[in-house]
Amino acid sequence: MSSEAELLLQGGTLVDVVDGGLRAADIALVGGRIGAILPPGSPLQARRTLDCTGLLVSPGFVDIHTHSDLSRLVYEGQESRITQGITTEIVGNCGMTPAPLVGTAERTREVIGPVDVVDAGRWEWTDARSWLDTLERSPGATHVGALIGHGTLRAAVAHDASATSVDRRDLIGAVRRALDAGCLGVSLGLMYAPGQAADPEELRAVAEAVRTADALLAVHLRSYSEGGVFDAVDEALGLAESTGVRLQLSHLRMIGDDVGRYDDVLARIETARRSLDVAADAYPYLSGHTTLVQLLPSAMRAAGERACAVLPVAKIAEGLERSGFAPDAITVMKARATPEAVGRRPDPGDPWSWLAGLLKENDGAVDVAVVGSTEANLETAMRTPWISIASDGAALASTHTESAAHPRSWGTFPRAYRLMRTVGLTPAQALRRCTHDPAMRVGSRAVIEEGARADLVVFDEAALRDHATDAAPAAPATGIAHVVVGGQPVIEHAVQTAARPGRMIRRRSAGGR
Repeated sequence: MSSEAELLLQGGTLVDVVDGGLRAADIALVGGRIGAILPPGSPLQARRTLDCTGLLVSPGFVDIHTHSDLSRLVYEGQESRITQGITTEIVGNCGMTPAPLVGTAERTREVIGPVDVVDAGRWEWTDARSWLDTLERSPGATHVGALIGHGTLRAAVAHDASATSVDRRDLIGAVRRALDAGCLGVSLGLMYAPGQAADPEELRAVAEAVRTADALLAVHLRSYSEGGVFDAVDEALGLAESTGVRLQLSHLRMIGDDVGRYDDVLARIETARRSLDVAADAYPYLSGHTTLVQLLPSAMRAAGERACAVLPVAKIAEGLERSGFAPDAITVMKARATPEAVGRRPDPGDPWSWLAGLLKENDGAVDVAVVGSTEANLETAMRTPWISIASDGAALASTHTESAAHPRSWGTFPRAYRLMRTVGLTPAQALRRCTHDPAMRVGSRAVIEEGARADLVVFDEAALRDHATDAAPAAPATGIAHVVVGGQPVIEHAVQTAARPGRMIRRRSAGGR
């Protein structure tokens, strides 16, 4: 490297997440990229130096499954992302994106309930391309890439979120336009209306279009319960087998405590991986975060949130009770019309009627956190090398009040790293699943080598801890000293800076990088 370094990370231990090695090194950054990797103490002119003595230097964390579609437009500092070491996040998951518009922004918000956690103001887009352009123009502390949601596409093509069928040619045309605009793939939300209404032929046609574009198909399974997850996994694997599409199984978990069944699920996927390009992601928590209507039987929730809300209280309550969850496993996370209910668990006197009443008062737009997984299955996920770490959370600020944040929005990566180390993984093995592996799934790279994009996280392994809890979900992690995005520190000496170097990552064949 002949030119002067703009920033020198000095004295740290570089973690090579590809070959598993650790070595002392100084890292010189120039023009947003890694200009040189040098032996420690090498003489080099640098405008600025960050002391990394005693710290690990890793590629920045890549969160392949997030719901920051709207929130990153409001919270441009992405505090909940960068304070846990995330430098790139992928939005557009679970079949839900705010584009294309389903008639109006208000109607679109009905389709994407779990994504709708902020008032993003005036929506300046109508289709996938203009949504990506909006993301690209918006200042951000992290990079962002996007999938396009099959559910939203489906509703827009049909002009009706409750449609049971769509013109397949129109739908596939919309998929292709979104991929051509730079979306990294398509997400399916097979547990959510309207995506759950798609028949096998429609899903196969979508998968074919994704495979033709060499993009990624990410699937929120039709069921994660111990009674339904096997069929749901087989359905997704069938799409990969019949089309050759690259498949990502989103937040792969099992709801229930039947010992050994989750291992059987993973074994089935392991077998498929011998011939198919299949991987998964998971978050290190026992509770998920979804809409309350998802606890209703599939046939009842198929028409969407508002249709469920007009049902009699007794019918809704009966459907919720049939979910099999204990009332004390449920916490209300979003209920705009009844904010006093947010953070509460159901009334113990008549929990299901209380929840049904909330659903009606909020026109169906109620989010809940539900505890359903087991510690044993979580440890199994943390041991499984082809399961990347992903938060299923959102870019938020500590000032966020429109909904109750799930702790995973703030603490996923430090928590997962500690768990992976506890179950026996080396630093490089654990960090690979936070960096290189998820980046590769979306056609990107997260490595420390000369010429690579300078997205880095520098942390004290002994001090790295998550602190976000149900009671205090916006508590940032500790142990992270510096986070560098595009060569610029967004966290420096554990303090957020004003830098907003984030960039839009588009599919390479669509003009991305």
